[in-house]
Amino acid sequence: MNTTNLPAVIVKSEDVIDELTKFIDVSRELLQPKGKIENVLNQLPVLLSNIRKDFFNEQLAKMCIAIGVGLFDSAVNYIWNQTVAEIRIRIIMFGLDVIKQLKNKEYTEEDINSIQDSQLLNIAHELNLLNDEGYYFLSQCRDIRNNFSAAHPSMGDIDDFELVAYINRCVKYSLGKVNVSIGVDIKLLINAINGTSFTEDQLKYWVEKIKETHSAQKEAIITMLFGIYCDPGKQTISRTNALNISTNCKNEITSKIISSIINQYEEYVGKGDEGKRKAAEAYFINLGILDLLKDSAKHVIITKACKQMLSIHQDLNNFYNEPPFAEYMCLLSKQAIIPESAKYEFVNTIVSCAVGNEYGVSINAVKYYDEIIKNFSPKEIEIMLRLPDTDDYTAYKINKYPRCIFQYKKKVALLNPQVIPPSLLSVYQQRL
Repeated sequence: MNTTNLPAVIVKSEDVIDELTKFIDVSRELLQPKGKIENVLNQLPVLLSNIRKDFFNEQLAKMCIAIGVGLFDSAVNYIWNQTVAEIRIRIIMFGLDVIKQLKNKEYTEEDINSIQDSQLLNIAHELNLLNDEGYYFLSQCRDIRNNFSAAHPSMGDIDDFELVAYINRCVKYSLGKVNVSIGVDIKLLINAINGTSFTEDQLKYWVEKIKETHSAQKEAIITMLFGIYCDPGKQTISRTNALNISTNCKNEITSKIISSIINQYEEYVGKGDEGKRKAAEAYFINLGILDLLKDSAKHVIITKACKQMLSIHQDLNNFYNEPPFAEYMCLLSKQAIIPESAKYEFVNTIVSCAVGNEYGVSINAVKYYDEIIKNFSPKEIEIMLRLPDTDDYTAYKINKYPRCIFQYKKKVALLNPQVIPPSLLSVYQQRL
């Protein structure tokens, strides 16, 4: 072997690989070739220089060693473990009491340390600890880790270029300098709400900040404001401030936010909490959305089913586990008209699962998704056709991945042109 111009670590690791593969009588080709190992190691110093020094630990050392001997699938696992550990620390340091206010649920450190990676990324995104870009790219990293690392049975091998890109994303959005978008300082907002009655300028300031932030944080904040207003234990000043912000942000209340606050309302009803139930109804009246409660029972059933469906779709082995849940969603759609308040979540869920991900779709679930889409109402068709223009992860998939783009076009072709509103015909043609 010509070792000229090769770093010493390459020569030594290559010798070790040769000796080990010969000793156990397996082909050297089972491990990454020398050239690919060299390519990653040549770029590794730059990647490591962007990592904060306090992250130089056992996980990072194992990653480097794994790269040196060509175990790229193990390297993915080590850097991902360090990435999610840092995000957990960020969330805990943010303040569990603040998260309780924001999520209307009490979390302990043990809860944060045990929740699934997908939930962890969602919480970090809502708290603005991850910006939109970081959330999307780390979500992709999570998929790669689940499907192409040593943590689970792998769908294939990750090459040198993919590994460098993977490490770079983990460093850029977690292990380097904290990268967050311009959003709302949740701690400061809660302190202001619990302080004194808002002046006109103060109210205007917070309303503008909420309007400017990303959709995930906006949803979490408005849902939090609803919870504060409905809590009889809160001071009148806090409840009034929360209501005033909500009223001035009425145009920002999307279908997803409505879904969230109605689910919270139904929880009050289910627990028999009359104080919070009455306060919630007063909140709906003040915002002019009381009519949304008419189909609340169906709403809860459908949105819970949607959340379960998406959870299965985003989990490991989703292609094998989706069919029975898809069949259940199909049954629900036949037995009840989807309430207006749940239509967006329902359509978004069905389309997201139907287009699959960058690796494909659940073949045995397709017939159920197709049946549901063929029977979409005019309003549901409109939501489906406008999905690519939203900032949901579904939109990201159908604008980004060739397989998802192809599947989306196939699903649009299932729609009945005769029930498409004339105002949407041009959009329909564009989506085909």
